[in-house]
Amino acid sequence: MRFLFVDRILEFEKNKSAAGIKNVSFSDEYLANIAPGFPIMPRSLSVEAIAQLFSWLTIFSMDFTVKPIAVMARNMKFYGDARPGDQMFLNVEIMSMHETEAICKGTVTVDGKIITELNDAICAFIPMDEMEDVSIVKDISFSLFANRSVKDYIKNKSNTLREFSDPDRHNYKLNLVDNILELEPGKHIRGVKNFVRSDDVASDHFPRKPVMPGTMMIESLAQISERLLARTVKEKNGSNIKILLKEMTKTKFRKFVEPGDQLTLDVNLIKLEDDSALVKAKATVEGKLAVSSQIEFEFVHL
Repeated sequence: MRFLFVDRILEFEKNKSAAGIKNVSFSDEYLANIAPGFPIMPRSLSVEAIAQLFSWLTIFSMDFTVKPIAVMARNMKFYGDARPGDQMFLNVEIMSMHETEAICKGTVTVDGKIITELNDAICAFIPMDEMEDVSIVKDISFSLFANRSVKDYIKNKSNTLREFSDPDRHNYKLNLVDNILELEPGKHIRGVKNFVRSDDVASDHFPRKPVMPGTMMIESLAQISERLLARTVKEKNGSNIKILLKEMTKTKFRKFVEPGDQLTLDVNLIKLEDDSALVKAKATVEGKLAVSSQIEFEFVHL
């Protein structure tokens, strides 16, 4: 899986804002793990699309001298999903920028409706040449710019009803929990995720210093949380549910996770209701905190 989530940059204003597009296709390898039989883009990866567009805005604004790395995000909200055939319109805005960091916000829109919202995300700047080959980044950047604006794309966008092909024909991989170590329904779950150098993501994020993307870390926490919630609800009332991210708050990224590291994932259930749940989650490497977040899920009863 190539870890690239901006297909085209549609608008750009240095030091201020950018707009872009990400198409969702069955050629993307991560769809069926989230909702087998009903493929949707993982909600955490819609945040990654915002983050990557912001990264390009920062890179252009700082003349290819720095690479932004996520430190924390005050709030992430999820209102809907993107499916194969959809076009995700990305918008980001710089709220403040200094020599060493920036604060941004952004949205993802599908068919005129916001499906993802990111607020008060803080990114630290690292010298570009420590993370990637500047000449390669420049070459990629030239191919990203479109000759049309957001309005042109929306005006020409087809609204034809789509019929999804059979997702079982495709090969998917976005299983970000390798093993479950402890599971106490209604209370707690613990598991692990190993980050390996052979993962395709390592070649994109980043070539000179491979590190696990922050959104993949929170997706690991989301996936192991879903296992806890599914087992809890099943034992409580026998129901089968589809579990979807609704909101993430107090998300903080504390350290790089490099190939060879093992993430220990810990989730505690805080509140369970008929149609939602709230958990407190963290991931550590050798006892040191890598990421933490408070996550709210919504349920769809099957």
